[in-house]
Amino acid sequence: MLNWLLWLPVLGIAGIALLPRGRDSQVRGLALAVTLVQLLLATLLYLRFDGSIPGLQFATDVPWI
Repeated sequence: MLNWLLWLPVLGIAGIALLPRGRDSQVRGLALAVTLVQLLLATLLYLRFDGSIPGLQFATDVPWI
């Protein structure tokens, strides 16, 4: 979920870049939607955070080699 929170603005920028020029209301609507989804994800992460657990939480561990 943390990865989505971090990459969502990039996806929003790509979506805005694909919109035709002169569609200011659609740009505002998409920007608002992306911001609200980010707020929702950040709130969920905040609520699911457990301060009694030491170490990293919500980390993505991917072996590279």
